[in-house]
Amino acid sequence: MLENIDAERSLIGLAISDTGCAEKLAMLPEDIFSFPVNRTIYKVVRRIVMDHKKPDIITVCNEAPDDCPEFKQEVMKCCAGVIGPSMWRQHEQICLDLRKRRMLKLACVRVAGNIDNNTIDVDNIASELTRVINDNGNKPQSISMEDAIVDFVQNIDVVDRVNTGISGLDSTTG
Repeated sequence: MLENIDAERSLIGLAISDTGCAEKLAMLPEDIFSFPVNRTIYKVVRRIVMDHKKPDIITVCNEAPDDCPEFKQEVMKCCAGVIGPSMWRQHEQICLDLRKRRMLKLACVRVAGNIDNNTIDVDNIASELTRVINDNGNKPQSISMEDAIVDFVQNIDVVDRVNTGISGLDSTTG
């Protein structure tokens, strides 16, 4: 199964509890969420963020659509086990990886469906598979190890900074 309800709920819960995480969430593609109710909550949080408001639990629940009766209950589940913002990247990556796997599965199903078709465009298939493999969900590519080391050295004397050694994570945690 290409879903992870806990990772999806963690991202939403973090977005509701932390404005910075909410702004990051609003930049992700909506198909990162495989569960329809979580996708609906994501759309509400994104709309609130785009309106330059804080997506706290009351505001989000007040925006519950009429056609989604489980909305408020799922929001509560998302907020029940909220983890710290330092875990954002881990849960975001889990969801992005699962999204990529779903996209790759769909592409492979299309290829398998045309296996007996002698007129199939192999270049088009290769292009589609390459696009799926290189898709990063609107996230910038990871920085190089050299850039991570330079950042680490430049910020090593910053007071109260957590230095995990994980590229990009230190700016989130510290």
